[in-house]
Amino acid sequence: MSSKDLTICRFGIVLVLVALCSNGYAKQSVSIVSDSSQHEVNHDTAYFKSYSDHIVGRLYVSQKFTRLSIENDTAGFSFDYLPNTSLNLGVGFTYEWITLNLAYGFGFLNKDKGKGKTKYLDLQFHSYGKKLMLDVLAQFYQGFYIQTLKQGDTKSEFYQRPDLNVYELGASAQWVFNNQKFSYRSSFMQNEWQKKSAGSFLLGAEAYIGDVGAEESIIPPEIDSSAAEREYTKMNFIELGPTVGYAHTFVIKKHFFLHASLSMGLTFGSTTYKNFEGSTEDNGFSPNSSFKLAAGYNSEKWVLNLLFVNTQVELNRARSPQKVAIETGNFRIIYAKRFKPGKKLQRKLNKVPGI
Repeated sequence: MSSKDLTICRFGIVLVLVALCSNGYAKQSVSIVSDSSQHEVNHDTAYFKSYSDHIVGRLYVSQKFTRLSIENDTAGFSFDYLPNTSLNLGVGFTYEWITLNLAYGFGFLNKDKGKGKTKYLDLQFHSYGKKLMLDVLAQFYQGFYIQTLKQGDTKSEFYQRPDLNVYELGASAQWVFNNQKFSYRSSFMQNEWQKKSAGSFLLGAEAYIGDVGAEESIIPPEIDSSAAEREYTKMNFIELGPTVGYAHTFVIKKHFFLHASLSMGLTFGSTTYKNFEGSTEDNGFSPNSSFKLAAGYNSEKWVLNLLFVNTQVELNRARSPQKVAIETGNFRIIYAKRFKPGKKLQRKLNKVPGI
């Protein structure tokens, strides 16, 4: 695929996602979550309780990120490129299968500290069904910095790379085996309440496609001058493979909870490395991982939730001495309140297709 075709393809994907998820750009974030819940009780109520017939309103602060990590054991260096993303203040609600969250990075929450500007579109879709969990992402970032590297004699303590971009599209689906006693929604959607500790094995598959590119060498000459002369200015990748994992929610006195889940993937993929002299292609297996952490307080009426989600996609390096990984994630603090809609509101909600 030519660079022109790839650009057209990206643009088309962005239009579709924006149409589905509304508009998102620097300092603005939109997340859509799907929940295929039902009113009838089809699980062990001694372990968790469902509030799918309630409206869940939430107020939250969040910060999304995409990190590019590069490590070379032979040359003896490692560093991370970070985007200057905003801390967002948001509101949202959940009812039945519908969840909508809207957030914005207000100026009083984000002071300029010399990290440079990052232009980004970060769209995420999460479906926490009773038996199937689905994560879809579309991330387009341009403008990064390195925190521990100074740029010449400038006063800024950050090494800025406004020319560096990271684009990634991906999807992961996992089957939740112990869905009668274990609830993902309790920790991540606040419309269920896990009252007793339980866990589940996970099995699924994942696929990712994307590229990393810059006008000059991705490795700064300040880190390794010889590597900067010969190393890559662009990396394209595609990966596909199975995943296996385990998730568990620990509950203390019904209300306090700690959730942790870890999934590992072994994907087969192809990575094309390009520099000023040409390009090389690397094919083989690479390990990926997905980690989710949640903690807080859950009760009949309200929930206080702390969430952290992190996914690492490692580019294939069968012949490359460098480890290149893209980490994407989201940190969020949520206060949610549940209430049952009145008769008038209930009639209006019933007119929504699918409810």
